[in-house]
Amino acid sequence: MSITVIGNASIEFSASVNRLPAKGESIAAASFKQRAGGKGFIEAIAAARLGREVAMFTRVGEDNFGNTLLQTLMGENVRVVNIPRSETPTGSSLITTDAAGQSTIVVFPGANSELNEQVVMQHIERIINSDILLLQQETPAQTVGFAVETAAQHKPLIIVNPSPALTLPHELYKHIDCLTPNVSELSALTHKDDLQEGVEVLLSWGVKNVIVTLSDKGCYYANAEEQYFVEPFKVDAIDKAGVGDAFNAALAVALSEGRSYREAMIFANAVGALTASKPGSIESLPMRSEVEYFIREY
Repeated sequence: MSITVIGNASIEFSASVNRLPAKGESIAAASFKQRAGGKGFIEAIAAARLGREVAMFTRVGEDNFGNTLLQTLMGENVRVVNIPRSETPTGSSLITTDAAGQSTIVVFPGANSELNEQVVMQHIERIINSDILLLQQETPAQTVGFAVETAAQHKPLIIVNPSPALTLPHELYKHIDCLTPNVSELSALTHKDDLQEGVEVLLSWGVKNVIVTLSDKGCYYANAEEQYFVEPFKVDAIDKAGVGDAFNAALAVALSEGRSYREAMIFANAVGALTASKPGSIESLPMRSEVEYFIREY
């Protein structure tokens, strides 16, 4: 049972400050961190730690940051699809966060912007023979759309995390087996502030299953026949970085094992809770044994 992730990989530079600087002002940072990230990158590692065979389509530059990202993926037993390195630098983001939690973020897509349809087409056999195709929207929209349309004619169950909330051509939504927005993404996609109204819009577009993540309130499921909430696992959240990505990876893992959506959401909630209970994004992703123990003991 295999999962294929098409997504971005990047290096994140994060500075903590007492207050955000004014225009033209230089201030000292209280702390600074450099870490590997990107939604696709985190999802691939999370799924591999949960015991699945995982392959990832991504693109990095011919630089040391690219080396770091690829070595990390391979060290986590993620099979990196053989895509040529780019002359464009590896993607990165610059994040400044103040004491009140307000932040400024500058994103440089870099080589991620070159993960295009032609690159994916060269390895299409891997996609169509996967059990699960897991996508996010930090890669070019044309690539996401092409992957959805192509995979829909074959085997994979298609999961799309619409983050950032960019609307795809409407004819593609009927090919998506599961769409997983959070509340703000649901509103941005559907222009509805009401949870159920927003979900009804997505179902009317043809999405087969919708799961809305509700942070510490769990998640909400709906298809054409039923809808229900799945309660969260209560933990003391330390760092929510990567929690949504871990949830999506866990959902893909559970569905690849033939679990029902309700069972898969319980499992994914547990993985999300464990991820939030530890600092870091990659460092906090749990192993399968840790998740199973947590669910038994909860």
